[in-house]
Amino acid sequence: MRPLRGRRVRRVPVLVAIPLVLVGLAVVERVDDDEGDVAPAPSDQSAAPGAVSAVGDRALMPVATPAGTLTSTWFCAGGTASTDGMAEHTVVVANAAPEPVEAVITVYPGALDTDPNAAAVAEQPLVSERFDVEGTSRVEVPLTTIVELPFAAALVEVTGGDVVVEHAVRGPTGFDVAPCAAGASNTWYFAAGSTRRDARELLVLFNPFPDDAVVDLTFATPEGFRAPQPYDQLVVPGSGVVVLDISGVVARHDQVSTSIVARTGRLVADRIQMFDGSLSPPGLALTLGAPQPSGLWFFPDGPAGEGVTETYVVYNPSAEPAEVDLEVQLDDPATNGEVEPLALSVPPQGYSAVVLSDEDRIPDGVAHAVTVRALNGVDVVAERVLDSTEPRAREGLAYTMGAPLAATSWVLAAGSATDTVAELLSIQNPSSDTIARVDVVALAGARTPVDGLTSLEVAPAGRLTVDLGDHIRRGTLTVLVTATTPVVVERGLYLVGERGGAQTLGVPLAGSVTRLAPVPG
Repeated sequence: MRPLRGRRVRRVPVLVAIPLVLVGLAVVERVDDDEGDVAPAPSDQSAAPGAVSAVGDRALMPVATPAGTLTSTWFCAGGTASTDGMAEHTVVVANAAPEPVEAVITVYPGALDTDPNAAAVAEQPLVSERFDVEGTSRVEVPLTTIVELPFAAALVEVTGGDVVVEHAVRGPTGFDVAPCAAGASNTWYFAAGSTRRDARELLVLFNPFPDDAVVDLTFATPEGFRAPQPYDQLVVPGSGVVVLDISGVVARHDQVSTSIVARTGRLVADRIQMFDGSLSPPGLALTLGAPQPSGLWFFPDGPAGEGVTETYVVYNPSAEPAEVDLEVQLDDPATNGEVEPLALSVPPQGYSAVVLSDEDRIPDGVAHAVTVRALNGVDVVAERVLDSTEPRAREGLAYTMGAPLAATSWVLAAGSATDTVAELLSIQNPSSDTIARVDVVALAGARTPVDGLTSLEVAPAGRLTVDLGDHIRRGTLTVLVTATTPVVVERGLYLVGERGGAQTLGVPLAGSVTRLAPVPG
């Protein structure tokens, strides 16, 4: 393995938190090729139907390493690092443990593959910064305070566990927040995406290891399966970042699903989705890919009301057809009734899309949670697209990968509840027979219970949404959500009085995670 390129290292004694609607910071001394690995997850086929089994699952989604871990590593692939960039990149490091930790951010240069200066950008030195994160606190810094680059990925290495890293992007078309990856993988999948005339879909491929990765990219479009020659055996250089604007290769489609499969090496993949506002309202979305398909995907927040377009895209990257149910759990089923699942047949290397807001079976004005369940043993990837416009009070575009896992402890690092930013938490209880009792705690130098948000009850197969601004006001608000039985927690951030939204799942803490068998008993 060749060594990493030269870098300069700076010590940051104090970093001032910037009230979020975007933020950032970074990390690492060196990355060996056996660090940050993602191994295949157990199939759970030995579990009885409906059983809950423990699994240690960075293979399925980001999961924080346990308290007492010597180091933890996070990979934040997507974003720009220039004063006028389309998706300015910020990293947020939240420490849920009471003890302080030290972190190092290393920033990796990148550029669009069509940029004539891409080769020169790739030769820029890696730049690292060290900083401290106090117990039950967070630190955030825009990457533009470290480098000036067309695109920049960040690798964050921390001396401890119970640490969660998210990143945010902001640009002329909007903002978004997403978890960083807790490990690299040789496969990544995106169910949704668009290359239509008013859209740009960028795939950011980050290889933090010294050796090159060689990958194949394939796509499912309305016109069928595509395996473009330019993306056959594409090289992602060691310690490199490659940014692909896929519109010129995949052509213009309203919907594009993506598979990224490495022949050699491992990497991390983010998607930056933009809409310029010429055909529909503008929007910007940052999404971490799914490292593996799963038999279950949970979406706690199904908003209600006029002005919401709620679309679910289910992608089947396998060679076998997938039979899938899209289950809708309405709020207050005793009053609103129950909804017959939507049955989907998803073709091999294809997708099915459902505009749930157009379904007559969903009562007007009734919020809900959604579960996507594979029935025939063929795992899938599921993603939700929310586009909220007038007359809805909270407007914005959000692409959200579902959660394949449930857990009893979730951290949401990059929050804010002020007069200008609304933060909502949606909590879904997958259990069909057990009430979940939930506490919401602010991590603000100590674990501080949020007034009015202790011992909340979430009914079996039910959900609950709370507006944090009704209970606490903080410009930098990191929260820990704990429950007596495994739940799924999603956060919504919306600008007050203007368009701008972000929806993402929280990050579970290790030791609290469970994986449900796809087919219940």
